[in-house]
Amino acid sequence: MTDDFSTGRRKLLQSAGAGGTALLAGCSERLGLAQNDSDGDGQREVGVVVAADQQALLEAQSEAQQGVQSGNLTQQEATEQYRQRQRELLEQAIESLTESLSSSVTVEQRYSQLGAVVISGPADALLDTLELESTQSLVLASRIEAAASSSTSANSS
Repeated sequence: MTDDFSTGRRKLLQSAGAGGTALLAGCSERLGLAQNDSDGDGQREVGVVVAADQQALLEAQSEAQQGVQSGNLTQQEATEQYRQRQRELLEQAIESLTESLSSSVTVEQRYSQLGAVVISGPADALLDTLELESTQSLVLASRIEAAASSSTSANSS
């Protein structure tokens, strides 16, 4: 059950691998989190890809497949049912993330279709989001914006 929704999120997650590696290597300036701040306010912006409940996703996929096998759903109906559940789970993960963020962190933009948000705040508070259960990875905010843009243009074609 692949679709444009999953493809956009998969591409974003693939790009997240490089961001996580840069963080581990101490290259936080590549994510815009370095401490040398030219404007002096200490605020940074970064993208967060949320971690959806994998067990619930597997259950939704299984239910959709069973619906097709039993003849209760067409393949198209099953795919739409799964997509809807996937969107719900990503939205729940975004809600969980935003509720858990430090008070010094602000959500600038939500990208529910990708399961991602752009947040801003002090660099140390942004890095602390990696410790939250609902965080899958940190990425450049521009990567999320680009993924959202390409996802939107793919859906309008």
